[in-house]
Amino acid sequence: MVEIRNYIWLAPFVAGLIGIISIFFPAGTGGFAGFQEYNFWIWGMWVETSYIGANTIFLSDIFFTVGIGCSVLTSIFSIIILITANQIRKNSKSIIDTRVIWIASGILIIIVNMTWAAIITFMNYGVILNELIGNIYSSYQYNTIIWLFFNFNFGITGPLFSGVLAIAAGKYSKRFRS
Repeated sequence: MVEIRNYIWLAPFVAGLIGIISIFFPAGTGGFAGFQEYNFWIWGMWVETSYIGANTIFLSDIFFTVGIGCSVLTSIFSIIILITANQIRKNSKSIIDTRVIWIASGILIIIVNMTWAAIITFMNYGVILNELIGNIYSSYQYNTIIWLFFNFNFGITGPLFSGVLAIAAGKYSKRFRS
């Protein structure tokens, strides 16, 4: 019978893949007035889709800078999880050495993405809308939370799931000594 110890690397490997893949999915989606839809990614790209066509927008300043930083950090921690899971698979490293790395990387992925969500949440939503539709409504000011109009997508929930899976794999692997 095959031991579970031989496949303990699979959970963090999947966690690392989910963390990397989620960067390429939108973090939020929202529609306005039934004819415009906005998708935005964690790394700062917004896509406006309407009856006329699609328009890609890169917001300036802090939105883009914070988004790129969070995306890079999520990628780095996800790659660390992938590499260590692959080392366990090849038996070139022991589980005891890597389980702390899995737990720490999982926690850091969650912290990075929750920080990004908090920054986006508490930013002035009117500034975002002014950059997006400022050419239509030049004096548009609206002070509210962005998540009231946008739904969470895989771009923000994927890294959180990835972090939880990496932490769970690290905690569960404590049972194995080799």
